[in-house]
Amino acid sequence: NSLQARKLLDLGMANYANQKFDSAFYYYNRSKLLYEVENDSLKIAYNFLQMAIIQQIYGDYSGSEKNLVEALPYTKGSVLHQSAVYNQLGISSKELYNYDDALYYYEKAKSITKDTLPKISIENNIASVNIEKKEFKTSIKILEAVIKSKVLDTVNVTKARVLDNLGYSYFKVNRDQEGLRLMNEALSMRRKNNDSC
Repeated sequence: NSLQARKLLDLGMANYANQKFDSAFYYYNRSKLLYEVENDSLKIAYNFLQMAIIQQIYGDYSGSEKNLVEALPYTKGSVLHQSAVYNQLGISSKELYNYDDALYYYEKAKSITKDTLPKISIENNIASVNIEKKEFKTSIKILEAVIKSKVLDTVNVTKARVLDNLGYSYFKVNRDQEGLRLMNEALSMRRKNNDSC
């Protein structure tokens, strides 16, 4: 069972990498079922998480939320898995316009995350919820602190997202020149990295 579960997991990962999300979802689900027989909690959680991310890609945020809630009990003992599940719950909640829930989940993820880069992504997500809530001064405060991190200089995709959100927030509080400059800088970085998100 565990060998077959691993093969299915590898097929899920390969299909995901090739953006064959329907096939990836199928293999992750099959892998999860076999890992349930094996009682491998972290592999069960990982499969649930990947399936939930695919559901988000297709706009099925309610289905994603359901899989993420099911994943949570299996994340005990892994801060990495637990943080990822909370972060994805924040994304689903935000997309379902449940902003208070989104902030709650992002804060949970942030409180258990130790590494700087994932923390920066979570802070950016928190700022994006504040942008949706039209609380631009709050988003600016968060993002101005985040943008100072030297780690961002090593990850252009994340830096572009932070710059874009900060630029947009500046624009919304009538700091037009700064906002436009940052959004253009973010756009340039995204083009160089073929990042359309």
